[in-house]
Amino acid sequence: MSQPSGLPVKKIEKMPNPLEKQEHACKITISCSPPNAEGKMEVEMTYDGDSSLAAFLLESARDYFDSD
Repeated sequence: MSQPSGLPVKKIEKMPNPLEKQEHACKITISCSPPNAEGKMEVEMTYDGDSSLAAFLLESARDYFDSD
């Protein structure tokens, strides 16, 4: 995927983590590198907690974005 032309790019120095001091049943982190010259990015995902709950959360997130 490449950055759509004409969109401003805003770099976030440190993203706040609202779950840092709260107890959680599952936490998922997805991050990616900037696109290379070919437009490809390296994507990493980690999760902490039950794998079935992580899968449910990812499916729910996908449905949320697909509904927009």
